[in-house]
Amino acid sequence: MTALIFILLFICIACDIPIFMSLSAVSFAIFYLYTNVPLQILPQRMFAGVEGPALLSIPFFMFAASLMEKGGITRSLIRF
Repeated sequence: MTALIFILLFICIACDIPIFMSLSAVSFAIFYLYTNVPLQILPQRMFAGVEGPALLSIPFFMFAASLMEKGGITRSLIRF
């Protein structure tokens, strides 16, 4: 199964399909071929995995850094 994943991914990338679409297409194909779960559940599982607190902390950290930069706090911290 792992070899099939890499082969499908290589084929998609060789056809100039963007990486995010290649990964999505391969995951849909593997999910369809190796499980008997309806395909309507796959988007729910994909979004549930992205909504985890660890992945949400990254954009919030970048937002906090942007606010600190606009407010001038970062200059004070660097001078300190």
